[in-house]
Amino acid sequence: MGYDTVIPSYIKLEKNEVFVNIFGEKKDSSGTIPKLAAIIALPLFQNVTEPHIIKVATLIHGHQSHKNAIYQPLLSQTLSSIGYCVVRFDFRGQGDSSCNESKMEGRTISQDVSDLQTISAFINNGNLLKLVNNEISKQKPSHGSSYKVVDNEIMVAHSRGVLAMFEYLLKHKEIELPLVVNCCGRFDGSGLLARYTGMKPTWRDEGGLNIPTLRYGKYVNCWIPTAEILSTANIDTQMFSKINAFTRILLVYGSKDTIVPIEDGEKYRKLFQNRGVSLIIDGADHNFYGQPNDSNLQNLPFKRGKVNYSVLFVSRLMEFLQNFDEITINN
Repeated sequence: MGYDTVIPSYIKLEKNEVFVNIFGEKKDSSGTIPKLAAIIALPLFQNVTEPHIIKVATLIHGHQSHKNAIYQPLLSQTLSSIGYCVVRFDFRGQGDSSCNESKMEGRTISQDVSDLQTISAFINNGNLLKLVNNEISKQKPSHGSSYKVVDNEIMVAHSRGVLAMFEYLLKHKEIELPLVVNCCGRFDGSGLLARYTGMKPTWRDEGGLNIPTLRYGKYVNCWIPTAEILSTANIDTQMFSKINAFTRILLVYGSKDTIVPIEDGEKYRKLFQNRGVSLIIDGADHNFYGQPNDSNLQNLPFKRGKVNYSVLFVSRLMEFLQNFDEITINN
């Protein structure tokens, strides 16, 4: 597995960020080596003494989305400000990553799991450590190369990305991940089928439907085949209870979500029992925006003409992390 740092001209980075193309270890069935585009936010250290252990957080986007969607840039910078190295990336078929392995099957959950394995290998095989040390040495030459990277400490996933995250952890039960954050993850697949039928009643007969997707800096119509939809809808979410018992789960849902009902969060809480805790963002929709008539009682900033509840979500998550070791999660 290798990587390069050739940045597309349309990508804008913060001063502590690096763009990386991460390559898979082997060719897929189409004969192509998968390439995953990622942005790595380097930790913003203050009063650091060497050697220093770097904690890693991985951010996982949802359906027809990308690494810079919704809360990800804000959360990335906020986590980096408290010492995390944050990896956010595009799944295949999304953003700046390579195409799906099969046009007929599209972006399946099994492909997403494979992509997460590629990202985890990059974190654990020394490549992330090499990148971090190289970049930090440019900024602080006196620090040398004594930084060390530990395994993932946090995964934060949104919507469909939640299913991919849990499937990955189910496949790798040996992983002792301290915390995962489920943002608006669907529990009942029948709701997804109903949503697509509402969008286009003939999608089954036509074998799929087109949805606008950001690809290489531009929005284009992307064909979503039936196989991709069913791969998501047919996930047995009850099996997620079998992920490593060490992992605790924060369940974050918006009270105004019309895409994934807030009841799905309660189903996950019951599934995970005493290691799951719920956090409701009052007023937020599926993408953590406010409704058109939102009174904005908390005086949050606006984004795209809507109240931006991502700011509140990131703030609440930071509060949770600050007290994480002291929290006793009750059923």
